[in-house]
Amino acid sequence: MFQAFSINWESCWRTHPEGIKLRILSNLGDSNCNFFNNLFHFRTIANYLMWRVSMDSIPYLTEELRARELKFKSAISGQEDKEARWKECTDLASSALPTALSAMFVRKYFKEESKKSALELVNAIKKEFENILTNVPWMGEKTREAALTKIKTMYTHIGHPDELMDDQKLKDFYKAVDVDDDKYLESILSIKKFDNDRDFNKLHLPVNKTDWIKHSKQAQVNAFYSSLQNSISECELLAFIGKCWGIMLGKIGFFFS
Repeated sequence: MFQAFSINWESCWRTHPEGIKLRILSNLGDSNCNFFNNLFHFRTIANYLMWRVSMDSIPYLTEELRARELKFKSAISGQEDKEARWKECTDLASSALPTALSAMFVRKYFKEESKKSALELVNAIKKEFENILTNVPWMGEKTREAALTKIKTMYTHIGHPDELMDDQKLKDFYKAVDVDDDKYLESILSIKKFDNDRDFNKLHLPVNKTDWIKHSKQAQVNAFYSSLQNSISECELLAFIGKCWGIMLGKIGFFFS
């Protein structure tokens, strides 16, 4: 039975959320768990957990509590001013509902032509890379074959996924989220529970390399190659420069370097 900090974690994981079946590794890190069990009293752990819940909730509560939080942060880190309200709201919307925000973003600012142009460019880069691998003299045939197979099976995520333009898919995705204009904290807790349950539901499932949710965060500047997924990703912002391949090659090279 996996137990640490006087908490039966196996029981906790098996009962939340409902329907999740977990394969628990028995005695995982048992020596470390025993160390902490002997170091801390149960009441200390309970107090710490409640302190963390309180601290994480304060940004969504009253001005009086937020003022106390600022005073605490000022004593700990020297922070003297609160973040500008507009920036706080923008950051919260971006982090809490990134898929919904991205859907609004791409519908307002981008056209399909920019995505098509960027995709053509990335495919041209892949084709040229394949040509280099085919003709490079110093590479052994076994390595060359493996490299060519890898580039042919590389996933490409350019611009926004098509699902961001589908209202029904967005409604289905967020159907478990309850947002109320008059209940700030409750709305945040609903979003956090939604994210937590979604993460738990992924346990023991095969990796979905084409998951549109994972590639739906478009209100940010980013481009990268994922070695774990063997994929190239470029957000919509980087695809919005236009059809000048010289400029696009330059900015893709900058973000991938």
